[in-house]
Amino acid sequence: MRIFLFVLNGLGVGSLPDYSKYDKEYYCTSLNIKCIDDLTTLNKLGLKKCCLDLEAKNSLGYCFRGRSLSIDSTFESGLNEILGNVTFNNSPKVENLVDVLKRHNVGVTFISSRENSIAEHIYCDDKAVFENVNSSTNKDSVVIAELNDFAKAGLVGDTEGMETAIKFADKKIAEIISHLTYNDILILTGNFGVNPLKIGITREYNPIFILSKIARGNSVLKTIQGNDSIAMTIVNLLNIYPNSKSIVDDSFVEKMQNNGLYYKGDRIIGSIGKVKELKVPIARERKTKDKSKTNDKK
Repeated sequence: MRIFLFVLNGLGVGSLPDYSKYDKEYYCTSLNIKCIDDLTTLNKLGLKKCCLDLEAKNSLGYCFRGRSLSIDSTFESGLNEILGNVTFNNSPKVENLVDVLKRHNVGVTFISSRENSIAEHIYCDDKAVFENVNSSTNKDSVVIAELNDFAKAGLVGDTEGMETAIKFADKKIAEIISHLTYNDILILTGNFGVNPLKIGITREYNPIFILSKIARGNSVLKTIQGNDSIAMTIVNLLNIYPNSKSIVDDSFVEKMQNNGLYYKGDRIIGSIGKVKELKVPIARERKTKDKSKTNDKK
C-alpha cells in the first residue's frame, strides 16, 4: 500500500468557533479565491462541500472538515498536529508519524517547499516538491508533501500569486490521481487559512480528502475533532495500530487490506488469497464444438 499525504498550507474552509477571539468577522479563505470555480480537481474532491456550499455535489472520495485542537495557528503547530500525537495503548509517549513509520520499516519520503519546515528534504517551491514525489515503489510506503506557495503568497498580500499557486496544485494533484493504482491512497488536507487583505493567518477548519480507487467515499459531511486523526488513520490503514481515532470506516480498511479484486497479468487475485488462472473464453470453445457437430451431420 502506498499513501500520499499532501498538506496544502493556507487552504482554510471557514472560521473555527473561537474565531471571534482573533478576528472580528467570519472568514473562509477558499470562498474568497476568485478562481475557486476553476479548481476542478479540488472541487471534485469536495472543496466547496467543505465550505458548506449547499449546491456542492457529492465528493469522489471521503470528505471531512478538520478542526485543529491546537491553540496556535502557525505552519509548525498545524503540521505537528497532523503528524504528531500518535499514541499506542494509552502510552504517555507521543511520537511523530514519521518516526513511527520508520520504526515499523515503512518507507517514508517527507518533503516541503518551506525553508523552516521539519521535513527531511526542502525545496524552493511547490513545483520542485511535485517533481520529487516518489511514486516508483510498490511496497508499503508513505509520501508526505507540504505545499506552501499558496500560503506564502497570501501572507504578503499577493492574491494573484495565491491563484497561480492553487491552480498549479489543482493540476498536479489531478496528475497524481490519474496515476494512482488500486493499492494507493491519496490524503489531502489543509492547515489554517490566509487572509491576504489583512495579511495574516486565520483560524479556520481545514478540508480533509481521502481518495482510493476501490473504496468509495461518504456522502455525509462530518467534522473531525483533532487533525492528529490523520496520522492515526495512516497507522490504521497500514495495520500498524488499528484505533478508534481513524477517520475511515472499517469497510474502507478491509477493502484496502486485500479484500478487493484486482488484475495482475492474466490472473485474478482475490481476498481469500487464492490465485485462479483465466480459462479460454467459453464462447470460443462452444463455437468450435458446434461447428464440428454440424460437419458430422453433413
